[in-house]
Amino acid sequence: IRQPDIFVVMSGEGYEQHFHELKDDGLLIYEKDLVTPQPRPGPRAFGVGSTRIAEERGRSIVQNIVMVGFFAAAAHLVSRQAMRDAVKGAVPAGTEELNLGAFDAGWAAFETDYGS
Repeated sequence: IRQPDIFVVMSGEGYEQHFHELKDDGLLIYEKDLVTPQPRPGPRAFGVGSTRIAEERGRSIVQNIVMVGFFAAAAHLVSRQAMRDAVKGAVPAGTEELNLGAFDAGWAAFETDYGS
């Protein structure tokens, strides 16, 4: 992939190294507590404190699933339920509720900060 349509970045280093590759009208989703300086705001740039949200849930390890929920809400590529089903099927047995809660928290963060 030389010019992605979507760039989800969870570190400042990753942003600095690859932001220039995103298409001009591409969708940027970034971890706003880790990507500094903040990307220029725009109609297709959305930041979320996914690490902080995961830590508030008591398990920083689910930060990636928070980001998946936020991404799913922002991108509108797949229905919420289809994504929840995918998360449930992909996580280790016994962690389904933890991960689904993290997914829902990410989805809710997008709705709260940017509307549905």
